[in-house]
Amino acid sequence: MTHSLEIVFCGTSSFAVPILEALFSTSEITVRAIVTQPDRPAGRHRQLCASPVKQSAQRYSSIPLFQPKEKDALEQCIRTIQPEIVCVVSYGMILPHAVLEIPRSGCVNIHGSLLPRYRGASPIQEAILCGDNETGISWILMDDAMDHGPVLMRKKVSITLVDTTPTLSDRLSRTAALFTPTVLLQCVSGELSPQAQEHDNATYTKKITKDSGRVDWNNPADRIERMIRAYSSWPGVFCFYGAKRLLIHTAISSGIPGEKHMPCGTVFLSPNGFPAVVCGNHSALELEQIQCEGKSRISGSVFLRGYSDIIGHRLV
Repeated sequence: MTHSLEIVFCGTSSFAVPILEALFSTSEITVRAIVTQPDRPAGRHRQLCASPVKQSAQRYSSIPLFQPKEKDALEQCIRTIQPEIVCVVSYGMILPHAVLEIPRSGCVNIHGSLLPRYRGASPIQEAILCGDNETGISWILMDDAMDHGPVLMRKKVSITLVDTTPTLSDRLSRTAALFTPTVLLQCVSGELSPQAQEHDNATYTKKITKDSGRVDWNNPADRIERMIRAYSSWPGVFCFYGAKRLLIHTAISSGIPGEKHMPCGTVFLSPNGFPAVVCGNHSALELEQIQCEGKSRISGSVFLRGYSDIIGHRLV
């Protein structure tokens, strides 16, 4: 390319920040504008908070920042700038067809899975929940359907047995940041040939709600352990100990045989001194770090000092 590639960047979450910073560090690319979601109430006092992308963008004060509330305002923003490409990462608003048609080389979405696997809003959580040993990043040319467009590039990323959504998200984001400038430049130059996805093999993520984190002790322990890692940042995994809500921060599917004469959800003392819970398929889960409602997070062994009567109790 003989001239700088002019782009508009649309992103909101912390996942998008390393990618934005990588684009700013690429001399062949000019970020003409940054588009992010409007400030939202957050925290205990519901104060308006800027998105992570907005917080990062404030270091680049010369770059226009837009926070459109409506799709018409988004379209006007993009149409005014007329970029070569729109780069979309964890933005939080579906781009209407009119916006997709504006940039000369299209809109490129960066998705946290190896598409067509895990289309939807929570691909990282889904990969951990399903026990996959790898996932990745996909760069696609956007069309009108969700995560449906042709693939420009995929990069695989391994998943460890201790990965949580934050740790895996960070690794995926850094991988995306490493390759996104090249993908955008090669997309425009024609060096990358978009390949249609195998739509018959598509899978979709489930919507995550606050109630998604409630434990069903009839599930096998390894499934619940993956759930804890997948939902560690939100919504958190919980059950009820009597009337008290009990948050489970970390746990181990340790291979201790579940006490066959006890129903699922029953707590017993593990040989390691932790509370363990009978789970489905005669498995058990040791509770390493837990938090009783209104209390601080503590280790399971310390928890037993104040709540020894949990042994033999059935969690629901």
